[in-house]
Amino acid sequence: MKKNNKSLGKLISEEQYDRKTFAIIIIIMLFISVWIGSNAKRIDVLGETDVNSIWCGDGWTYLNGESALKGNNYYYMKFKADHNNVLLKKTAERDFNYGEYLCFRTRAKGVTVCCNGQRIFHEEFDSNISMAKGPYMYILYQIPINGIKQGDEIKISLQTTEKYVVMQYFSMGERYDISRYIVKKSMNTLFVCAISFVLVIIIVVMYNVPSLLELPNIKCAMLWLVAFQFLASLWIITDIGCLEMLVKNMALLYWLNCISLMLLPVPFIMYTKYTFFPDSISFDILCMADCIITLIAAATYLMNIMPLTVYFKFIHVLIVVSIIVGVYRISHEKLRPPKAVWIGMLAIFVTAVISIIAYWKQLIFPASYYFGYGFVIYTICMVVWNVQSGIQRRKLREAEERVQLENEKENAELASAQKTRFLSQMSHEIRTPLNAVLGMNSLILKETDNENIHKYAENINSAGKTLLALINDILDLSKIENGKMEIISTDYSLSSVINDVCVMIQERADEKGLEMKLDVNPDIPDLLYGDEVRIKQIMTNFLTNAVKYTKNGWIKLEVCMEIDRSQNSTDIMLKEQDEINLVIRVSDTGIGMKDNELPRLFNDFERLDSINNRSI
Repeated sequence: MKKNNKSLGKLISEEQYDRKTFAIIIIIMLFISVWIGSNAKRIDVLGETDVNSIWCGDGWTYLNGESALKGNNYYYMKFKADHNNVLLKKTAERDFNYGEYLCFRTRAKGVTVCCNGQRIFHEEFDSNISMAKGPYMYILYQIPINGIKQGDEIKISLQTTEKYVVMQYFSMGERYDISRYIVKKSMNTLFVCAISFVLVIIIVVMYNVPSLLELPNIKCAMLWLVAFQFLASLWIITDIGCLEMLVKNMALLYWLNCISLMLLPVPFIMYTKYTFFPDSISFDILCMADCIITLIAAATYLMNIMPLTVYFKFIHVLIVVSIIVGVYRISHEKLRPPKAVWIGMLAIFVTAVISIIAYWKQLIFPASYYFGYGFVIYTICMVVWNVQSGIQRRKLREAEERVQLENEKENAELASAQKTRFLSQMSHEIRTPLNAVLGMNSLILKETDNENIHKYAENINSAGKTLLALINDILDLSKIENGKMEIISTDYSLSSVINDVCVMIQERADEKGLEMKLDVNPDIPDLLYGDEVRIKQIMTNFLTNAVKYTKNGWIKLEVCMEIDRSQNSTDIMLKEQDEINLVIRVSDTGIGMKDNELPRLFNDFERLDSINNRSI
């Protein structure tokens, strides 16, 4: 037990250390994000617009006349560069009015747009200035083209250091329609982010349901899963480009996109660790390597040494290594996860590899497009699996508790039976020598003439009878608990019973100076059929208590009857075969009881108002 407690404490300590370290890194990155957002250059080329349709027509060609586009409404296109330049031209097919724009999203060192040889837009980045203003980020350009007439020649020049240039949202039209077009093309990504938000709410609800997440490592894993959801959603929504319609600070979006990708492996690795391998050190090493790479990348970027995208190859290698380590550990430890886990793992691994290949080969743009589906499938599978595991653990716990309760019940019944058997045997065994003592004492009372000896013998006789009565009560209690108490009915005289009880109680009442009152209904027949001993015992017990708790005044015994008319008899006169309910009431001028004490009246061995009654 001590070893388990020590391991649990170590696990909780490591978990808190990991969360604090990651939280510190996140805070640092947020601080840098605020700094970049307040100091970086803003691209402000947007204007007012009216509602109209956009034009994504074909007809764009290279300068040599080779077709650059095929079809229309392209989500993104890839153009080949010639001597570090991409030159495109097109003849305007209609007139463009105020509020219409040429829109495209690209990454280039310089962008120039001309109409009939006259430059209408130019943006060039100097490689010597701050990285936050450099040519390493994608920028959504919306360039006013009002005044261009049908037949005018439009040229676009893109300066680059790469072999190909990707252009996204390539369109011409009014700003509102362009925005609607961009949102429409981004709808899949926005839908994925919405699902991710719903999943975060579900995970938070699960976190606050103790029956689903009982183990400390599972609760910690769910927190890491929420962090993974947040970073993945931030990466894909900043990578898709639709936010650039709202946020003019492109450098901030570039920073958030790169940092979210670089930190994304950390929560995924930690979730895998705390879910399947809580004691593994290899996952801690991978997370530490990722954090070091991220901090170095942030430092070199802020010092204008190197862009963040340069470090993507290290992050991608780290992701591949993490996948290999996870598969190796699962196979090495011969784990048999359920189908939901395998489906989730396969989805996240496949889409991650596709995204990495797409980034470097420019097969899919943006590279995060398919990864969004993978991480949503993965999260859904993990949530389903955790819910199923929580329900299964709860059922097992309930079964264990049920078995434990049954065992405790059996033990209690066995202990009660043993106690009852012991009380019965003890009562029988003690009464034999006690009756002998009382018999010998009665002989002393008859034969002695010495006043002192006679007095002592009387005391012995009184104490012996009291002890015998207690033993009989114990025997009766054991019989009741054992279900063997029997009611022995015989013919008896009610007047004789009342007389015996009154004689017995009168002596005690006289000792305390109490008046003994008696009220018996004269219509009650004297000869009755019932258990005389139990009736006498009931009267005696109530009257004894009345005397005990009454300091002055009187005690009263009232005996009346209720005729049982269950046989629908209409005869007023009692007959021999009729039955009556004997009603016995005892009242006194004693201390009485409070209303709130009445429910405790029949509790075993409980004295009410023990402070005031401590002398009784």
